[in-house]
Amino acid sequence: MRKHPPSPFIAAIRTLGCAVLLLFTAGCWNGDVSNIRLGDISLGTQLIDLKRALEDEAISPEEYDAAKAKLIAAYAICESEENGDG
Repeated sequence: MRKHPPSPFIAAIRTLGCAVLLLFTAGCWNGDVSNIRLGDISLGTQLIDLKRALEDEAISPEEYDAAKAKLIAAYAICESEENGDG
């Protein structure tokens, strides 16, 4: 497979995916200063979007695996904090 620079669309999708991931991981921090939440975007929806980015070749399989693991870990942290476990 020949490597070529990503199209502007692919670059935009990749940037959007990184921004969503950053917001999601920062969105459940429950520190002393503030409580920021991303909203009602479910883990399932985020994983579907991530899978679509992989299928559209916006991210590599390695990036997909890393981002998926981070999403699941962040979701688990948020769930435990909401349940009073953390």
